Amino acid sequence: QPILSVLEPGVPDTFRLHREVRPGLTIGVHGTLFVSPHFGLTGEFTYLGLGTGDACTLLNDDGDASLVGVCNALANQSGHGAAFALQVGGVARLSSGSAVQPYLKGLVGVASTPSSTVELIAPDADLYGSGTLVVYRDFHWNNQRPTWTVAAGLATAPSQGLQLRLELRDTWLAQSVVTGSTVTQNVEPPNRTVLKAFPSILLGFDIVLKRQRGRRY
Repeated sequence: QPILSVLEPGVPDTFRLHREVRPGLTIGVHGTLFVSPHFGLTGEFTYLGLGTGDACTLLNDDGDASLVGVCNALANQSGHGAAFALQVGGVARLSSGSAVQPYLKGLVGVASTPSSTVELIAPDADLYGSGTLVVYRDFHWNNQRPTWTVAAGLATAPSQGLQLRLELRDTWLAQSVVTGSTVTQNVEPPNRTVLKAFPSILLGFDIVLKRQRGRRY
């Protein structure tokens, strides 16, 4: 990505930029209604912590020390974000009467991702007294993104209305990625939407309510 200098506007520095999006803490609440001993309908609201890591390598230095500082500010820069997902789906329970009950789960829904994965700013760059430099803008960011989850887990048999659950899951989330450079900074780069998988491990405590028929005399 060429970065134009204010001191020498016609001669840019050239940066190699890289951004990584990785999962963080996952917290969720869910409810499941078993319509049969082996199948249930489920819905959940999940917080998926997302972190970003940026890297910058200076490929061409035209001698502007301030632009060198911009690349240094971008190198190893990390950010924190979050996705809030609302999903519905089904659960298949292989055994409903054993002490340990394996299950499979599938969910689809929509996620709200308030921060753009395209926009790139060097906030701590000492650039001509301004302190920041905007490399990329994102004028078409849509924070509502489709998402789906597949999971497999083990649940203990209910005891006094409580159940312990260990679940391995993979959540796919639509993310925007930059596909090419621009002729100058502070504009929106070419980008496209891709599906990214975010694995996680959930440890759950469930309250189990069981409907039983009353006795007839």
